[in-house]
Amino acid sequence: MSSEAALARALASNPATPAPVAAGLMRHHSARHCLAARTDLPADLYEQLASEVEPGVLARLARNPAVPGHVLRRLTGTRALRQELLRTPALPLDLLADVAATAHPGRFPVPRIASATRAELRTLAESGTTPVRRLVAAHPGLPPDLVERFVADADPGVAGAVAPTPQVPADRLRELVPRHGPRLCPRVALNPSCPPELLHHMALCVSSSAETYRAIARHPGARGETLLLCLGDAQARHLAAAHPNLPVETILELLGSEFTAGPAAANPSLPVHVMEELVDRSGA
Repeated sequence: MSSEAALARALASNPATPAPVAAGLMRHHSARHCLAARTDLPADLYEQLASEVEPGVLARLARNPAVPGHVLRRLTGTRALRQELLRTPALPLDLLADVAATAHPGRFPVPRIASATRAELRTLAESGTTPVRRLVAAHPGLPPDLVERFVADADPGVAGAVAPTPQVPADRLRELVPRHGPRLCPRVALNPSCPPELLHHMALCVSSSAETYRAIARHPGARGETLLLCLGDAQARHLAAAHPNLPVETILELLGSEFTAGPAAANPSLPVHVMEELVDRSGA
């Protein structure tokens, strides 16, 4: 990169550079990547940047909250760009519905849904597109009627998205596991209101996954006998070692393993005389 190009790039990325000065850097190709992330440029410059072919420029433009909706609509050509669009809070609601259908957003929060009004959430909840409902179902502040609607959704992905929400009643959590099978167990176990007996039932299930055991080991309501069922998975064992409901004799056993000694020593249920012995042994 020439010194002139490097200077243009530095000026474009400097937030103190006035917008009119930054706009004058458009002729420098090296500056466009930085300009695409600025939120103080006129709309016509964002339109020009949308004509770029460089993926990095378009990706920055797609997640820029200052880019007008009509420019964002031009940035749906690839799945990567559609995923970037889901990260901007300025995404028009109708475009969100179109983009979510093919973007495969995973579980990351979508800003436009996080800021949606209850009326907008209800509109999106009626979508026939499963990924849209799945994104809305993960909203942490759903009104009770939408929580109920998503719990009853026939798609396991939608039901799984709402399952960790504390507003889901215990009796509805109990219905989700037999209805959708073991795939939903990790999501149900993430719910802080999940009853201890349901956690135990899921831990007993022969089809339970490592993800389920780990979620149970993190759950403050898991009983000691339930935690014992999770110890076959190494990561779950590490998590369970710090759980205050783990039987004391098991905590003492886990102190003998380098992998679990740390969390076991931090367990509040560790007997005081054992703590004193550990201190004496360490010479502290």
